[in-house]
Amino acid sequence: MINFAEPYNKENFISFLEDFLPDDFVQENTKIEIEENHKSFKEARILGSVKSLDKIIIIEIKRIKAEKSRANITKQLFKFLENLGYSKALIITFSDNETHYRFSYVKSNLEWVSETKVKRKFSNPKRLSFLLGKNQKIHTALKQFIKLGKIKDLEDLNSRFDIEVVNKEFFENYISLYNQLVIYLNKDKEFKSFTSKNKIKIDVFAKKLLGQIVFCYFLQKKGWLGAKENENINQGDLNFIRNQFIYYNKKKNFFNDCLEPLFYKGLNKQNKNNYCNDLKCKIPYLNGGLFQEIENYSWKESYLNIPNKLFSNIEANGILDIFDLYNFTVDETADFDVEIAVDPEMLGYIFENLLPENLRKKHGAHYTPKEIVEYICKKSLSEYLKTNIDKKYLKEINNLIGYSRFPDETIRLAENKTINLNFDKEFLLEIDLLLENIKICDPAVGSGAFILGILNFIVNIKKLRFIFPKIEFLKIYMR
Repeated sequence: MINFAEPYNKENFISFLEDFLPDDFVQENTKIEIEENHKSFKEARILGSVKSLDKIIIIEIKRIKAEKSRANITKQLFKFLENLGYSKALIITFSDNETHYRFSYVKSNLEWVSETKVKRKFSNPKRLSFLLGKNQKIHTALKQFIKLGKIKDLEDLNSRFDIEVVNKEFFENYISLYNQLVIYLNKDKEFKSFTSKNKIKIDVFAKKLLGQIVFCYFLQKKGWLGAKENENINQGDLNFIRNQFIYYNKKKNFFNDCLEPLFYKGLNKQNKNNYCNDLKCKIPYLNGGLFQEIENYSWKESYLNIPNKLFSNIEANGILDIFDLYNFTVDETADFDVEIAVDPEMLGYIFENLLPENLRKKHGAHYTPKEIVEYICKKSLSEYLKTNIDKKYLKEINNLIGYSRFPDETIRLAENKTINLNFDKEFLLEIDLLLENIKICDPAVGSGAFILGILNFIVNIKKLRFIFPKIEFLKIYMR
């Protein structure tokens, strides 16, 4: 059986595909010609096709660029498939220089349009992918690809690459951990006496502790935890929390000797050069409420004996044991590129669902999926521009907003003269000025999703400005 925790091997992966795909999977090994000067891809081959899955093809692509340029690679994949004439494909992307690889399901709507001649048009492309290989978390991949067995039909294939399936499972496990923690702390007489004396609610304490730990999993994914004193802060330990537990579990209490200093003397304290003396490594200062002490709780003066087994044990049902099953991602590029992993949106979802129903309604705390955030941001920015510009430019605004969704790809196509952007100079000047003077207000701001969403749109439009006809932009907005 294939081991998804090993680097990519074509023979092993084809063997997996034979077990994973329907019986009408037809294997082949057809080379696809790649442009010599292609910026992202070096080699490509069709490994097979499945007629019963809407004639989907399976493609192997050797990358040139590193995994960190994933968004650009995704856009290149969309163009690559469009040129081949396929609207659906299972794609393996790998590099000889990296020990990890991606198994992706790329799909789009295929339409036929008539202009000067009949041609195909691809719309709403999306890439859903699993990160596999050395040092990657493969729990979800094993469940979706191995334990659930052979693909039955196209609907089943879509469900195997459904991020909501992962989110639901993670959330259920998170709630289970929360309930177990609350039950244990309520049974601990010493802990209950401490919370009662200091008027601290046990459920609040449990929620905060779990939230702090899961947030650290996102931080370590960025490499922001554990860098040495002479290293950049992003050169930290990608498995920091687990490795710290291994160290402290031998002789000390993980909560008191590691987590509390991490939270309150690292993440909640502005140390010189971000170096935390207690942990002998770099920890970023976040200046956020999540890592502030609960009211009436002085961690320096208290010793809460939370046993190490609650975090990890031989039954593998501790907090770290469960969190370690999942791949966390901090790369929220856009709704067109989705990694099947736990992403930062989960924090908002957890926060909303752990609130009692009465408080949820009172505070209006509701989780908003990124697709809806993007739609609202796009609509708001569009209406702002249309309200404040000459009505004759309404069509240009729609085109500009559309191009801004894939700014890098638009720039590439314009530079290669594949597309021709003939925007009126006066229109560009007005847009530039409007964007410089825009004011954004989100009265119910929580995680900042809407604010950041609008910012991304503005940045993308400004990216496009550099490929418009060369004109001198007015700097009247500069003081």
